[in-house]
Amino acid sequence: MPVEGGRDTAASGKQNDLFAPLGIRLLERYLHERNGNANTLVSVSADQKIQVWLVAGRQRFEIPVDEQGRMVVNHLGPSELAPNETTARRQYRFPRYAIADIVKGRETAAPPEAFRNKIVLIGATAVGLSDQRITPFDPAFPGVETHATIIDNVLRQRFLVAPWWGVGALPPTSCW
Repeated sequence: MPVEGGRDTAASGKQNDLFAPLGIRLLERYLHERNGNANTLVSVSADQKIQVWLVAGRQRFEIPVDEQGRMVVNHLGPSELAPNETTARRQYRFPRYAIADIVKGRETAAPPEAFRNKIVLIGATAVGLSDQRITPFDPAFPGVETHATIIDNVLRQRFLVAPWWGVGALPPTSCW
């Protein structure tokens, strides 16, 4: 996915090669498994307006994008819900499991039912691993949770859109 000025672009490429980003493609695969089919449709009209849809069975998710094909991410809040708690009591917006627990089959630490019929993203969440994003709620938001937030936005159809009176009124850090 191309990055322009620190922002990921949802539907741009060279010579009309349009594609959707990781979060949308993951959601497409998930819906394909559940519905038997799913497609991400990206179109550019004659007046260069970009439109993005995710179609799965009878479901049709329209994804609002700006004139450059970027969606404004509707951040759900900080990654950590109860800051300053001890490690064992920490709560996160999206469930987290250590990859070592999963690989070693530690079912008490990573129960299989936690993954059944779910979209599972694997990524680094430690601040020192540099896959962090600045969001309105968190100065060190894990990049993998940005993808999870985008998937949540599409599934729940909860989007932020620029008001008619202020194109560019939303901060650029909210775009992908």
